[in-house]
Amino acid sequence: MKTSSSMQDWSGPRLVGVGDGVDQDRSVLALADYPDVGRVEEVAAVLRCSKWCVYDLINTGALQSIRLGRAIGVTRRALEEFLAV
Repeated sequence: MKTSSSMQDWSGPRLVGVGDGVDQDRSVLALADYPDVGRVEEVAAVLRCSKWCVYDLINTGALQSIRLGRAIGVTRRALEEFLAV
């Protein structure tokens, strides 16, 4: 499989900060609006990071998740525990 040069330079997850010019129109989801079990995209909106950052947090065990078939979900409790750390 051929890899692109951007993947070779990837250094891990990067949080998207306010005003850094990246994805200014990204919708931000407040923790109060988070569902009981959210999708990866919803977790990314709460954490203000990319969905690939969320996948990395799940794969390293920093963020607990549940799998239903191919779908990955993150409970509100798991997200609150992650944010409390």
